[in-house]
Amino acid sequence: RDPRYFDDPLTCKPDRWENYDFAKHRGEFIPFGIGPRICMGAGFAMMEIITVIVVILQKFNLKLKSSPELELVTSITMRPKEDIILEVHRR
Repeated sequence: RDPRYFDDPLTCKPDRWENYDFAKHRGEFIPFGIGPRICMGAGFAMMEIITVIVVILQKFNLKLKSSPELELVTSITMRPKEDIILEVHRR
C-alpha cells in the first residue's frame, strides 16, 4: 500500500499483478514478510493456494454476483468489508 511503488495503492486492482515482475521488484509485495523473519511456510502456502485454485477452476465456472468494487478492512490481515458473492456452476 505504499504510493512510492503503486498507483492508487488503496484501491483493490487485481489486474495490477498480471504483468508484475516479482523478482525485479522484490520487497515491494511482501505477504509473508522478508529477510530473516520471513514466514517459513511461505513456499508451501503459495504452492497450496495455486493448487486449490486450479482444482476449483477445473471443476467449476465462477461468476461474480457482488459489486466488483471492494472496500478493504485492515487488521492483522486485509479483507473485503462486504462479502464477495460468486455464482458457482459445475462444469
